[in-house]
Amino acid sequence: MKFAVKIGAGYALVIASMFAMLLYQSSIIYQMQSVNRSLSEVSFEAANLSDQLLQRLDTIEEFTRKFLVTRDPDYLEQAETMEDLFARDLGRIRELPLGPDQGVEVLGLVQIWEPYQGVRVSREDGEEVLNLRLDQLERLSSQTERVFEAIEQSITVQVREATRVGGRAERISLVVAAVTVGASLLISVMIVRSVSGRLSQLTRGTRALARGKFDHRLDAGGSDEFAELAGDFNRMARQLGELDQMKKDFITHVSHELKSPLGSIHATIALLLEEVPGSLSGDQKKLLQLNLQSTRRLSSMIGNLLDMSRIEAGMMEYHFKKCDLAALIKGAVQEFQLQLDEQEIQLTTRIEQQPVMIECDQDCIYRVVVNLLGNAIKVSPEGGTITVQVGPVGEIPEELRSPVEQRIPSVSATRMIQLAVSDDGPGVPDSHKKKIFERFHQVEQGRGGVGLGLAISRSIVQGHKGVLWVEDGKKGGSTFKVLLPTRP
Repeated sequence: MKFAVKIGAGYALVIASMFAMLLYQSSIIYQMQSVNRSLSEVSFEAANLSDQLLQRLDTIEEFTRKFLVTRDPDYLEQAETMEDLFARDLGRIRELPLGPDQGVEVLGLVQIWEPYQGVRVSREDGEEVLNLRLDQLERLSSQTERVFEAIEQSITVQVREATRVGGRAERISLVVAAVTVGASLLISVMIVRSVSGRLSQLTRGTRALARGKFDHRLDAGGSDEFAELAGDFNRMARQLGELDQMKKDFITHVSHELKSPLGSIHATIALLLEEVPGSLSGDQKKLLQLNLQSTRRLSSMIGNLLDMSRIEAGMMEYHFKKCDLAALIKGAVQEFQLQLDEQEIQLTTRIEQQPVMIECDQDCIYRVVVNLLGNAIKVSPEGGTITVQVGPVGEIPEELRSPVEQRIPSVSATRMIQLAVSDDGPGVPDSHKKKIFERFHQVEQGRGGVGLGLAISRSIVQGHKGVLWVEDGKKGGSTFKVLLPTRP
């Protein structure tokens, strides 16, 4: 076989493999685009609508029960308003091109809703009619949950299929890349460099996507098959990034929507504790107080999620005004006094001067103090000790001078205040001293919360041109320190 024939055969092999890979990648990208369109245009909208339907039903049930207890016609009017909104959302979800399983569940919901909507409750209806109405609402809630579960299952199946197809595409791409590079070595060093360089770029991009870096882009310059593949890859990466953003927006939306019903629950429990509907026994009050504490914790978690979303979007605003940091800290301590007494924890405050005036966003700095105190109480054993110390800093520690100077160019002429919260808990391992300020990171799982308190606190302190860090305590435990300028 002549050398020219061997070169031609090798070149043909390269072209054939490139063309096959291009076709396969194009088909995979088309499948991924189909899945993305289905998820973004139908499935997520259906999931949002079904979640709204559940919230509407919860609100209708709440107002109906309140009407049953108080006979206040305003509750009945509010329930009817929510029923109209439920009917509107149900009509929207019926118009979506859902799958057979979801369609069956939606049809079942319609069949329950139409008889319910056909009969309106009046102010003269007795308890028996209202209890029957509540039973119908319970059936509607159960069927709506089945609709949500069917839609959620459909989303899960589509995501799994997209993951499986993407993984197979990555494996086949790597195999074809290896074959292509091997064939190119038989032709010339130039072809090797050209082909292997583009394939390496594709491999790096695929691995970057696998690690969740959806902002990674390939060089799509040129007019060959690799440029087209890079363009398709970039479109796929952009759509995956949009899908990831939709997920974050969905979490933010759900967190925001949870605030209203949670507020209603909180207000209802507060009314019960005030014994507005009737007197309560001691055990009933205790259970309601526990529920009230749970709603506060849940509200705090939802607030953390929303604040982190605002921080990531660069929408966190600070309103600076003069305030007494010492008084602010005392207020935060009072908030935890009951918990401190229950756990027999001794809290000592050391304030070098009264008052300690700084310019800050009072609500945000108060939140930082509450987060640090809450963490200290959480890790402290019963009968432990917590120390809060506030005072001016004569000289900035050497290891912090560089980050502080980056935020305050004239740091030498700026008066600094340091807040330190010390506990005698188990301490923070050295490997976690920086990671604990990252979102969703927790040293020990199962302590409650979502791991956002320290991340939000660090962002707030940085927004005030300050520094937040953790050190080992002199007698064990940890000391969280905040360094703030009096005038940021």
